[in-house]
Order: sequence, then C-alpha cells, then structure tokens
Amino acid sequence: MLVAVLVGVAVGVSASFSPLPKLFAAASRAAVLPPQQHACAPLACLPLPRSPPPHSLPPRLPPPKMTSFGAEPPPTLDGAAKFVAIRVPGVLIAGSLAHAANRLAPSTGFSPFLWASLLGIGAGNALRVASPGSRQALQQGVRFAKTRLLRAGIILYGAKLTVQKLALTGVAGILADLYTVSSTLVLGWLLGVHVLKLKPQLTALISSGAAICGCSAVAATQTVVEGEAHEVAAAIGTVVVCGTIAMFLYPLLWRYVPALAANAKLMGIFTGSTMHEVAGVVAVGNACSADVAATALVTKLVRVCLLAPFLLLLSSTRQWGRRTLRNRTTPVPWFALALVGIAMLNSVVSVPAVVLKRAGTASAFAMATAMAANGLDADWSQICKLGARPLVLAGALWMYLMLVGAGVARFLVDALP
Repeated sequence: MLVAVLVGVAVGVSASFSPLPKLFAAASRAAVLPPQQHACAPLACLPLPRSPPPHSLPPRLPPPKMTSFGAEPPPTLDGAAKFVAIRVPGVLIAGSLAHAANRLAPSTGFSPFLWASLLGIGAGNALRVASPGSRQALQQGVRFAKTRLLRAGIILYGAKLTVQKLALTGVAGILADLYTVSSTLVLGWLLGVHVLKLKPQLTALISSGAAICGCSAVAATQTVVEGEAHEVAAAIGTVVVCGTIAMFLYPLLWRYVPALAANAKLMGIFTGSTMHEVAGVVAVGNACSADVAATALVTKLVRVCLLAPFLLLLSSTRQWGRRTLRNRTTPVPWFALALVGIAMLNSVVSVPAVVLKRAGTASAFAMATAMAANGLDADWSQICKLGARPLVLAGALWMYLMLVGAGVARFLVDALP
C-alpha cells in the first residue's frame, strides 16, 4: 500500500513533464484495486497516450535565402539592423575611395570630386569584369551613397553660405551672377537638347556645372534629374576639362588684357562669375592679386547661393520621368529647402567657426563619397558611347561665359557701384 501511494505521488509530480501521464496514472490505480478487479483489468485495456495536435508543434523555419554575401541575415534582425547590414559594404568602399581622393587632391591641384569619380570608375569597371557578384553585393550601399548621403552633403553645404556674402559683392556682382547663371542655363538647354540632341538629364547636368559651381552643382542636380551614372561621370569630366584650361588662361588675360589688368574689381567679378569651380576661382585670384582674389571669391559664392533656387525651379518645371498617371504631384526637393534653412540660420545666428569648419568638411566628404559611389556604378562603355557631344556643349558654354561674361561684367562695373 505504501508503494502504491508513492507511485501515485510520483505520477502527480511527473504529470506535467512526462508525455505519458495517463498511462502512469492508470497503472497506479490498478496497483490499489482488489485482486478480483485487478485481474479483470488487463494492461492492454489501459488508454494509450495521445499524440500532440499539429497546431501545438513548433513552426519549421524556412531555409535561409542565399545572396552574393552568403546566407541572408537571420530573421531575428530588426529592420534597422538589416538596413545597415546590406548597405555597409558599398558605403565603406565608396568612403575609402573618397578618402583617397581627398589625399590626392591637394598634391595634384584637381578637385577631390574628380578624383573620387575617377577612382570609382576604375574600381567599378574592374569589379564588373573580375567579379560581377561582388559588384552586385555593393549595389545597396552604392545607391544609398548616391542619394541620401549626397543630399546630406548638400544640406551641410549651406554652412558656407550667408546673406551677408551677397552684400559684399555689390550690385554689379549680383547682377553679373544672375545674368550669367540664367543665360547659361537657357543656352545650355537650347544647344544640348535641340541642337546636339543630348538627353535632357545630361544637358541639365552639364549646364548646371558650367553655370553655377562645377562638380558640386552636377552632384546636386543629379538628385533632381536622376541621370544615369555614366552621364554624371561625363558631366564631371567636362567641368574639369574646361575648368583646368581656365585656370591657366585667366592669369594670362589678367596680364595681357589692359581693361582687366587696370581694374581689380572687374577682373574679380569676371573671374567669379565665369569660372566653374570655387577652387579654380581661388587659384586664379591668388595668381592675380589679393584684391582680385577677394572680389572673385565673394562673387563666386553668390553664384553658389543660386544653387538652391535653381534646384527648386528645376524640380517644378519638369518631372524628369517620375510623373505617372496616378501621381501628378510635383516632387519637392526638401534637401534644397534645408540648404536654404541652414544658410538662413548661419546668417542670423553666430555659429562657432569650428562648427562651420567641421560642417564644411563633412559636406565635402559626403559629396565626394557620393561621387565615388556614382563612379562605382558607371559603365565605361556607356561613357564612350556618348561621344564628343557632351564636351562640345561644355566647351560652347565655357566660351560663352568667358566672352559674353567679360562684356557683361565690364558694362555693370562701369554703370553701377
């Protein structure tokens, strides 16, 4: 009897753990029955254990999907972790190329955007031939750098702009900038689309680079027109070619053209309103005189300030293939509005110089990374297919800037203060 009681207690304890609780309970009841009842209850008549219902079984996980990296991240990763994991490789490669470009730029005199684009084109086309799978693995990070990282760099670019800089150049400098920027954009559109039969996206990229601020304008315009990677690379190439020639030509004009040599303000406004890159303006101004350098830099910064209004106008006048029958709304380039907001804040609030310097450094690095990413995505064969027409358009716009810009600058300097 004591044994039967102990067995019953053990069955009660193990009922929640054992898969056969009913079998053990039946055996314990049989042990305490009288002999006559025990004999009539054979063990074969005891109830068998029930198998668990199908819905109580743990679900089977599907096998992991395979990508060019190997197995996909496990499903336990949250959305943020997945977002980072698939973008880190491409951003890391593009950032490394941008760092190398920034190291090469000071010793060569060329823009870091040019070096970033060239390094990206070389690395991307080498991967295209050697390891197509690895190129595909970088695609998400490359796309992220070309879009979101580029827009972040453009927003931080506003730290270089203030309303006060507009006043320093005077009425003549402001009007010269307004004329050269607007007329160059219109002329570029007419020549590129209607005469040379270039795609509107490529025409907008080349025209903005010539009219506003070189490679920075090309990078910013790309966020609106969404041109192909090889078109961006071609536009940057034309800007660099024309800007490099101008860096050597303008000091000679200062020396051998009497009208320019006799008036530092005229030479400064002419240089700032017609040169492509800010770095080129600084180089030419320092090669002439301190007065020319100061006036040229301020005039150039006024042109840079026109980048945000240009992007807003560009986005509102044409949909660039993004308009569908279901979506007829005009996309707003919020990053351009943020650029204006940063510039306004910098104009009314005294921001420490170290903050402005770091913001400018971050802006330059972000845009260089975007240019490297664009190069990684560019196909050299597609660049070659464009032929000489992009360079013809860029050369025509540069000649217009140099010849007509000089006449406009002289007229405004003589007529206005």
